[in-house]
Amino acid sequence: MRLAATGVGLALAIMFISTTGISAQTKNVLLIIADDLGIDYASGFQSPLDIAPTPNIDQLASEGILFENAWSNPLCSPTRATIMTGKYGFRTGVGAPVGGSDNPGMSTDEYTLPDAIAGLAPEFYGTACIGKWHLGTYLTGGQDHPNLSGFDYFSGSLGGGVSDYNDWEKVVNGSNIEDNVATYASTENVNDAISWINSQENSWFLWLAFNAVHTPYHLPPDSLHGYDVNEEYSDDKDPVPYFNAAIEAMDTEIGRLLDHLRSAGQYEKTSVIYLGDNGTHLDVIQSPFNRRQGKGTLYEGGVHVPLIISGPEIVNPSRNSDVLVNMTDLYSTILSLIGVDNEDLPADAQDSYSLYDILRDQPSTERNWIYSESFNSDRNNGMTIRNEDYHLILEDDGDEEMYQVKTDIYEDENLLARSLSDEEERNYQALKRRCDSIHNPGSYTSLEELEKDPQMNVWFSDRYHINIKIDAELLGSTLSIYDTSGKVIIRE
Repeated sequence: MRLAATGVGLALAIMFISTTGISAQTKNVLLIIADDLGIDYASGFQSPLDIAPTPNIDQLASEGILFENAWSNPLCSPTRATIMTGKYGFRTGVGAPVGGSDNPGMSTDEYTLPDAIAGLAPEFYGTACIGKWHLGTYLTGGQDHPNLSGFDYFSGSLGGGVSDYNDWEKVVNGSNIEDNVATYASTENVNDAISWINSQENSWFLWLAFNAVHTPYHLPPDSLHGYDVNEEYSDDKDPVPYFNAAIEAMDTEIGRLLDHLRSAGQYEKTSVIYLGDNGTHLDVIQSPFNRRQGKGTLYEGGVHVPLIISGPEIVNPSRNSDVLVNMTDLYSTILSLIGVDNEDLPADAQDSYSLYDILRDQPSTERNWIYSESFNSDRNNGMTIRNEDYHLILEDDGDEEMYQVKTDIYEDENLLARSLSDEEERNYQALKRRCDSIHNPGSYTSLEELEKDPQMNVWFSDRYHINIKIDAELLGSTLSIYDTSGKVIIRE
């Protein structure tokens, strides 16, 4: 951007460039999803709780980037649908856990992540989903839904959880159903992942979705954890040790998979993305975290999840990033990691922005807000949005809450219960307008209308340049320019 002082203000010449910057790309991408694990039980987020040791996940963070401000949806199916499509739930119709005629799941007409990999990757890619699915019903393809959604291979459970981690039903590519799988589910998932990876002769993308650490709180094998829980869980027992044991067991199995990649010579050419799909289950939330504000709610405890990206594409590893991230962004990020140029990213994935420049530690465009929602759910239906400092909740019943998340990390003080300061009021109004603009994009001023503003002078010099002249008195100490989806294009 060029800033030039004039007699009446500042003239801004803005150049929009496609920042592909794609280097020699990583061949493989491994996406690992932990179920029902928020930041309260995640290493690296300064949790005051006595959390499970996760040395393998911690190593991914030390070799990559830990994203401090990543949002999912409050429940699992909607989050998975946003990653699969790069779109918010209201665009796909998936706003609650899939099941029954009211929530039939993600349409097979969606242009999914595996579809995009098959159509846009610069070379052939094998694609697989292993583990939990929970994105379809009999109305959207039943047992064939994972394959109908673009995956070459599927092995795992179709529903929201297993009834018993040591006795569960596994579906393989729709028609092959294995009843009564006796292997602990996290172990079986990694066994299947290793077997599938070994069968690949080309580059691959693997979606590995653990059932862990979703209920039930069943005891993992002793070899996978170090917790003193020797009896099966019952309602009169504290679930937290069982929950932590399942976390450690999952981390142990992740370590086994990563060790296999190392021994097979594939670790160095594999990007690994690790995340939680929503906040922690209310049964195991501990003080100072609020038990009313976990999984299924629109509070930070329901949507703020761990996100780590590691691998050979990372420049300056072992760093944290405070940029705002929606899980929709993983769609475009994964495509960037396999070599798809920014200009070729699917336009239909309109809510997804690649994090590739951040991985490369290059100047990047960043969001100035993140959004989540819940609908067709039994409770807590509504929208939620936050910027760097403030978090606004707009429930469908008309209730509103706002928190200053930088200083009130446990969201104890609803600012709307008192009079707002001028700064709080500005943020409240801006976030509320932004929520409206997401669903009603025509409500925001167009460039053509800006041209009519006597205090602004906007004109196009060519396809890639917009020139804006702004009276100096309108500018504060910082000038930020955003696109209509909230990404910072220019900040001076």
